[in-house]
Amino acid sequence: IGRPPAGSSVSQRDLEEEQAQHGDLALMDCQDGLKKMNFTTHGRQNNGKIWYVFDWAARNVPEADLVLKQDDDMVIDWRIALPRMLGGAIQWQAPLGLQLQRLFVGQLCPWILCHVMGDAVGVAPGSRCGGPIFGFSGDVARWAAANGRPEAGPEDMVGCKWANQFERAMGQVDTSGLLAMQDSVEAWIHPVKSPVVYAKCHGSMVRGSGVRSCWGM
Repeated sequence: IGRPPAGSSVSQRDLEEEQAQHGDLALMDCQDGLKKMNFTTHGRQNNGKIWYVFDWAARNVPEADLVLKQDDDMVIDWRIALPRMLGGAIQWQAPLGLQLQRLFVGQLCPWILCHVMGDAVGVAPGSRCGGPIFGFSGDVARWAAANGRPEAGPEDMVGCKWANQFERAMGQVDTSGLLAMQDSVEAWIHPVKSPVVYAKCHGSMVRGSGVRSCWGM
């Protein structure tokens, strides 16, 4: 998490106290973006923070197999999500004792919906891009940290551009782990804006009822 922007209800001191007490935050040297849906400037929620996420992971957990980013209004059942996203890679990489590599995973953002935002940041036309949750195997994430830079724009489209650049430099990326909406049923639910509904969805998942069972509460 970055520094709270001006006007935020959360202070930097609040974050530091949370981290000191629970150790559950990665405090990064950047400012969080304001959550404004601005499709005209394509700035939206990202002012460069996504690069700091991959940079932090590369420096602090360089051995990570996967580095993922998710929107804070998602509820994810990782017991379902990971096998679905990694199904193809596990079939041929894991039996060989290989670390996961060259993977781009998450929720697919269909090009017909994302091409305007993708064009704005220089994504290759027709690319398979991630959406509210996306990430890379460790090798791609470390490459993005080393070769990317902080830049404004929708963070999922910036990540997609890095995948394009990795392919040009290092070879093809496996995008089979970018799941279409129909393939992510019970793996996650998005968006969940109400704290009450979020808690109900999380509780439903923990009880084994599935995250989708809370939709519409």
